[in-house]
Amino acid sequence: MRKCILWFALAAVALVGPVGCGGSKDEPGSATAVSLTLSRTSVPADGSTVWATVATADNASWKIELANPDTTIDWGATVNPQTGTGPTNLVQINYLANVASAARSMNVVLTSMGTTVSKTLTQAGTGPDVIPDQDKLTGWKELPSSDLSQTTITDPATNTMFNTHFTVINGSVLRNFSMLYDKKEKMAYWVAYPMASVYTTGSAGRAKNFIFDPNVPQAYQLDLTYTYTEYYTTPSLNRGHQIPSQDRQSDAATNQQTFYFTNMTPQIGSFNSGLWSSLEGMVRSNVPSGDTLYVVTGAVLHTVGGTETVSYAHNRAGDTAAIPNYYFKCLVKRSGDTYTAGIAFWIPHTTTVVGTKFQAYVTTIRDVETKTGFNFFGNLTTAEQNTVETSYKTSDWSGM
Repeated sequence: MRKCILWFALAAVALVGPVGCGGSKDEPGSATAVSLTLSRTSVPADGSTVWATVATADNASWKIELANPDTTIDWGATVNPQTGTGPTNLVQINYLANVASAARSMNVVLTSMGTTVSKTLTQAGTGPDVIPDQDKLTGWKELPSSDLSQTTITDPATNTMFNTHFTVINGSVLRNFSMLYDKKEKMAYWVAYPMASVYTTGSAGRAKNFIFDPNVPQAYQLDLTYTYTEYYTTPSLNRGHQIPSQDRQSDAATNQQTFYFTNMTPQIGSFNSGLWSSLEGMVRSNVPSGDTLYVVTGAVLHTVGGTETVSYAHNRAGDTAAIPNYYFKCLVKRSGDTYTAGIAFWIPHTTTVVGTKFQAYVTTIRDVETKTGFNFFGNLTTAEQNTVETSYKTSDWSGM
């Protein structure tokens, strides 16, 4: 009788279902509830960490997965550890800042002992309510004019869209970059952005993943998770950034936006790592201390009056994106209320463009406008445009 009483007491302490002397044991886990608890279920827009607690039997294995109800949204979230055995309160869920205006939700899903438990984690949004109308952004000096009537774009009213991204740096909502995106060719004709120390100072490094742009329907983007299939051919094609990763080093979330598929074009590998990379470094070396450098980087399929043939790159699914025939950069420096200098670079996108001597491709902004039909820096006055677009002095620019 003492043995029976002792056994019953020990079983109760161990939180195992009661058994009687000589009775059969319960099925494994029948007295242990599987549950998942999050330290927070609602979080602010900043990137941070939520801790998860797993309740299950001591010898039961478990797995936690993250599921986004909206597959166009990537939280950049990770789980550590993702699997384990027995109960624990040390599961770490890390996620990036939400720079979109709307809140977003993610499901944290626990599976153990044949049971699935899901909890919803909601993150607040930030920034403007909608993508602003380009025509109303008269304060953003880097933007080209929205008049596309002189360009060679096919049916711009149907195929193109203005797309801008905001970010949060030191608690302030700032614009990151804007683009004119072609939904048919799956590329941006230009990406425009300000360069200042607030963006370039930091050690964010490079985001580890290329992801869909949440502002553009996925059907209009080339899924470049695994780069172009032409990466393995000659010449090799890279996922070439238009706004470089290195230009956005303030924090991981700001840098991650430069890895949107919409910011990529198929770029010859030797071109990307050679002359183009050298030119990007020159741009960064000319960011004025305490002021702003305005940059427009672009990709061109056809010049005005040109008869260029356009080739296409592919992803694993066989979807295509146009390969640019030319790239350009247009730069304008500001000092206070004065726009002091302008310069441009026009570069054929070919295997014969080798080395790092971008200086051979220097020209005026007005020349690039003539070749493309775009009116760059459309929010400057006519007099200001004439000052910075019609000539250049290499002495005004470091690295020239």
